[in-house]
Amino acid sequence: MAPASTSASPAGSIACRAAHPPRRPAVNRLLAAQALMLASRSMKTTLTIRALAAALCLAGPPTTATAATVTCAPPAPDNAVVAPVLEILSPVFALFPQFRDILLNDVQQVCLADRLVGAKAYVETRDSRLVIVGDLPRGLAQAVLVHELRHVQQAATGVCLPQGLSMQENARAVFALEADATVASLVVAWTLRTQGDPDAWNALKTWPMQSDIADVFERAMQDTGDPAIAAARAFDQWHANHERRRAYYVNACLDYLDVQETTHSLPSYGTLNDGFFRALCFMPDGRAYRCVPPD
Repeated sequence: MAPASTSASPAGSIACRAAHPPRRPAVNRLLAAQALMLASRSMKTTLTIRALAAALCLAGPPTTATAATVTCAPPAPDNAVVAPVLEILSPVFALFPQFRDILLNDVQQVCLADRLVGAKAYVETRDSRLVIVGDLPRGLAQAVLVHELRHVQQAATGVCLPQGLSMQENARAVFALEADATVASLVVAWTLRTQGDPDAWNALKTWPMQSDIADVFERAMQDTGDPAIAAARAFDQWHANHERRRAYYVNACLDYLDVQETTHSLPSYGTLNDGFFRALCFMPDGRAYRCVPPD
């Protein structure tokens, strides 16, 4: 299944949670997690990530991205609110028109925020809202928007968090979804760079949360010239950074516990199957790439 079409879920697609909370940035949660970890070390106690997730949930509601002022509008081409986003993305649309289709067909509201705490952008999949800081530099805005539109595409094609997973397996699925969205932004940014538009690539190369993955992708392109190989190595590198995995693990576990509380569901112990990864890992041009996350 190539994700270029967002009109229907693939045959045998993964069932999405009916009551899934909005995707939340992990940055603020990671800060809280690190504080608890440091405290636990000073007390010479052992605190597992799973216990940490529960502790953060018991301590209070999870921290989400917040904005002082948000202006939202449907993504119509003639809408003045959305016009800057469409202008920023116009070079992307010229090379990868499916992202325009995703924005216009699968996003109900585009929201510009004067600032966000803990994120540069995020997608609320339940409400089909894409929220982004309105004054990001052009290249960074392009990279962030492609990343978030890839998440919209994942959900629109039925590639989302399966029901019945254990908390650990749910986190593995979150890792894969994030790594795949990162691959999409790298492929698009690299292609723009080859066309003489390096802004998005330069933004990813200098973004601390993405620079190591961009370096791996660039080396693979220089060594092989094959975007599929570069995509696979970038997917692997996403998982290779311990701090990144820890941030998203805590965030994923908190969301998992939110769903359990909201739906009053019993603990689950399911595992991911290979079909999840076969459905997920496609580059923006529709070609598959290898994605085998670590156990």
